[in-house]
Amino acid sequence: MERQNSRMLAVGAIVSALAVVLLYISCVLPTLQLTVVAVAGVLSAAVLIECGPGRAALVYLCVSVLSLLLLPDKSSAVFYVLFFGHYPIVKYELERIHNPVFCWAAKLAAGNLCIGALALLLALFFPEWRFEYPLWIVWLLGIAVFVLFDLALTRLIAYYQFRIRPKIMR
Repeated sequence: MERQNSRMLAVGAIVSALAVVLLYISCVLPTLQLTVVAVAGVLSAAVLIECGPGRAALVYLCVSVLSLLLLPDKSSAVFYVLFFGHYPIVKYELERIHNPVFCWAAKLAAGNLCIGALALLLALFFPEWRFEYPLWIVWLLGIAVFVLFDLALTRLIAYYQFRIRPKIMR
Protein backbone atom coordinates (compact mmCIF):
# COMPACT_ATOMS: atom_id res chain seq x y z
CA MET A 1 0.00 0.00 0.00
CA GLU A 2 2.81 2.41 0.89
CA ARG A 3 4.52 1.64 -2.41
CA GLN A 4 1.33 2.49 -4.30
CA ASN A 5 1.01 5.84 -2.48
CA SER A 6 4.66 6.63 -3.26
CA ARG A 7 4.10 5.79 -6.91
CA MET A 8 1.03 8.02 -7.13
CA LEU A 9 2.88 10.86 -5.39
CA ALA A 10 5.78 10.54 -7.83
CA VAL A 11 3.47 10.48 -10.86
CA GLY A 12 1.67 13.59 -9.62
CA ALA A 13 4.92 15.44 -8.91
CA ILE A 14 6.49 14.58 -12.26
CA VAL A 15 3.37 15.52 -14.22
CA SER A 16 3.05 18.76 -12.26
CA ALA A 17 6.63 19.71 -13.02
CA LEU A 18 6.23 18.82 -16.69
CA ALA A 19 3.01 20.83 -16.95
CA VAL A 20 4.65 23.90 -15.39
CA VAL A 21 7.60 23.57 -17.80
CA LEU A 22 5.17 23.33 -20.73
CA LEU A 23 3.30 26.39 -19.52
CA TYR A 24 6.61 28.26 -19.30
CA ILE A 25 7.41 27.18 -22.86
CA SER A 26 4.03 28.57 -23.94
CA CYS A 27 5.19 31.96 -22.66
CA VAL A 28 8.40 31.74 -24.68
CA LEU A 29 6.64 30.57 -27.87
CA PRO A 30 3.58 32.82 -28.12
CA THR A 31 2.55 31.49 -31.53
CA LEU A 32 1.99 28.05 -30.00
CA GLN A 33 0.56 29.32 -26.72
CA LEU A 34 -2.87 27.67 -26.83
CA THR A 35 -1.51 24.42 -28.24
CA VAL A 36 1.13 24.03 -25.54
CA VAL A 37 -1.35 24.99 -22.79
CA ALA A 38 -3.75 22.35 -24.15
CA VAL A 39 -0.98 19.73 -24.03
CA ALA A 40 -0.30 20.71 -20.42
CA GLY A 41 -4.00 20.22 -19.73
CA VAL A 42 -3.99 16.77 -21.32
CA LEU A 43 -1.33 15.67 -18.83
CA SER A 44 -3.89 15.77 -16.05
CA ALA A 45 -5.86 13.11 -17.95
CA ALA A 46 -2.91 10.74 -17.52
CA VAL A 47 -2.89 11.42 -13.78
CA LEU A 48 -6.65 10.86 -13.75
CA ILE A 49 -6.22 7.44 -15.36
CA GLU A 50 -3.26 6.40 -13.21
CA CYS A 51 -4.18 7.87 -9.83
CA GLY A 52 -7.86 8.83 -9.86
CA PRO A 53 -9.79 12.10 -9.83
CA GLY A 54 -8.60 13.20 -6.38
CA ARG A 55 -4.93 13.15 -7.31
CA ALA A 56 -5.70 14.71 -10.69
CA ALA A 57 -7.45 17.59 -8.90
CA LEU A 58 -4.40 18.04 -6.67
CA VAL A 59 -2.13 18.14 -9.71
CA TYR A 60 -4.44 20.71 -11.31
CA LEU A 61 -4.35 22.88 -8.18
CA CYS A 62 -0.57 22.55 -7.84
CA VAL A 63 0.07 23.47 -11.48
CA SER A 64 -2.43 26.33 -11.27
CA VAL A 65 -0.78 27.89 -8.23
CA LEU A 66 2.76 27.37 -9.51
CA SER A 67 1.95 28.76 -12.94
CA LEU A 68 0.25 31.84 -11.48
CA LEU A 69 3.30 32.44 -9.29
CA LEU A 70 6.14 31.59 -11.67
CA LEU A 71 5.13 32.35 -15.24
CA PRO A 72 6.22 35.65 -16.75
CA ASP A 73 3.11 35.82 -18.94
CA LYS A 74 0.05 35.15 -16.80
CA SER A 75 -2.28 34.67 -19.77
CA SER A 76 -0.96 31.11 -20.23
CA ALA A 77 -1.74 30.42 -16.58
CA VAL A 78 -5.23 31.89 -17.01
CA PHE A 79 -5.90 29.66 -20.03
CA TYR A 80 -4.75 26.64 -18.02
CA VAL A 81 -6.70 27.52 -14.88
CA LEU A 82 -9.98 28.45 -16.55
CA PHE A 83 -10.12 26.23 -19.61
CA PHE A 84 -7.62 23.46 -20.29
CA GLY A 85 -6.40 22.34 -16.86
CA HIS A 86 -9.55 21.21 -15.14
CA TYR A 87 -11.53 19.99 -18.13
CA PRO A 88 -10.20 16.38 -18.16
CA ILE A 89 -11.49 15.97 -14.59
CA VAL A 90 -14.81 17.61 -15.43
CA LYS A 91 -15.06 15.46 -18.57
CA TYR A 92 -14.52 12.32 -16.51
CA GLU A 93 -17.35 13.26 -14.16
CA LEU A 94 -19.73 14.37 -16.92
CA GLU A 95 -19.20 11.25 -18.99
CA ARG A 96 -20.74 9.24 -16.18
CA ILE A 97 -24.06 10.56 -17.55
CA HIS A 98 -25.24 7.66 -19.71
CA ASN A 99 -27.57 9.66 -21.96
CA PRO A 100 -25.37 11.14 -24.72
CA VAL A 101 -27.67 14.13 -25.29
CA PHE A 102 -27.60 15.12 -21.60
CA CYS A 103 -23.88 14.42 -21.46
CA TRP A 104 -23.14 16.78 -24.36
CA ALA A 105 -25.55 19.37 -22.98
CA ALA A 106 -23.69 19.29 -19.66
CA LYS A 107 -20.32 19.48 -21.44
CA LEU A 108 -21.45 22.47 -23.49
CA ALA A 109 -22.78 24.17 -20.36
CA ALA A 110 -19.40 23.62 -18.68
CA GLY A 111 -17.65 24.90 -21.80
CA ASN A 112 -19.82 28.02 -21.89
CA LEU A 113 -19.02 28.74 -18.25
CA CYS A 114 -15.30 28.35 -18.92
CA ILE A 115 -15.39 30.52 -22.03
CA GLY A 116 -17.43 33.19 -20.26
CA ALA A 117 -15.05 33.35 -17.31
CA LEU A 118 -12.05 33.32 -19.64
CA ALA A 119 -13.44 36.11 -21.87
CA LEU A 120 -14.30 38.24 -18.85
CA LEU A 121 -10.90 37.80 -17.22
CA LEU A 122 -8.99 38.41 -20.44
CA ALA A 123 -11.00 41.55 -21.18
CA LEU A 124 -10.46 42.93 -17.68
CA PHE A 125 -6.81 42.14 -17.01
CA PHE A 126 -5.11 41.42 -20.34
CA PRO A 127 -5.57 44.33 -22.76
CA GLU A 128 -3.35 42.64 -25.36
CA TRP A 129 -6.10 40.01 -25.75
CA ARG A 130 -8.69 42.59 -26.80
CA PHE A 131 -11.28 41.16 -29.14
CA GLU A 132 -11.26 42.68 -32.61
CA TYR A 133 -14.44 40.87 -33.55
CA PRO A 134 -17.91 40.91 -32.02
CA LEU A 135 -18.22 38.89 -28.83
CA TRP A 136 -20.65 36.38 -30.35
CA ILE A 137 -18.07 35.41 -33.00
CA VAL A 138 -15.41 34.96 -30.33
CA TRP A 139 -17.90 32.90 -28.32
CA LEU A 140 -18.70 30.63 -31.27
CA LEU A 141 -15.01 30.14 -31.98
CA GLY A 142 -14.45 29.35 -28.31
CA ILE A 143 -17.20 26.71 -28.38
CA ALA A 144 -15.70 25.23 -31.56
CA VAL A 145 -12.29 25.03 -29.87
CA PHE A 146 -13.94 23.49 -26.81
CA VAL A 147 -15.69 20.78 -28.87
CA LEU A 148 -12.48 20.02 -30.78
CA PHE A 149 -10.56 19.83 -27.50
CA ASP A 150 -13.16 17.42 -26.09
CA LEU A 151 -13.01 15.16 -29.15
CA ALA A 152 -9.21 15.25 -29.26
CA LEU A 153 -9.03 14.54 -25.54
CA THR A 154 -11.28 11.50 -25.97
CA ARG A 155 -8.98 10.11 -28.65
CA LEU A 156 -5.82 10.89 -26.71
CA ILE A 157 -7.18 9.20 -23.60
CA ALA A 158 -8.05 6.10 -25.62
CA TYR A 159 -4.60 6.12 -27.23
CA TYR A 160 -2.95 6.44 -23.83
CA GLN A 161 -5.03 3.66 -22.29
CA PHE A 162 -4.62 1.13 -25.09
CA ARG A 163 -1.21 1.94 -26.59
CA ILE A 164 1.02 3.79 -24.14
CA ARG A 165 -0.13 2.48 -20.75
CA PRO A 166 0.39 -1.23 -21.53
CA LYS A 167 4.00 -0.47 -22.51
CA ILE A 168 4.62 1.51 -19.33
CA MET A 169 2.98 -1.01 -17.00
CA ARG A 170 5.00 -4.01 -18.12
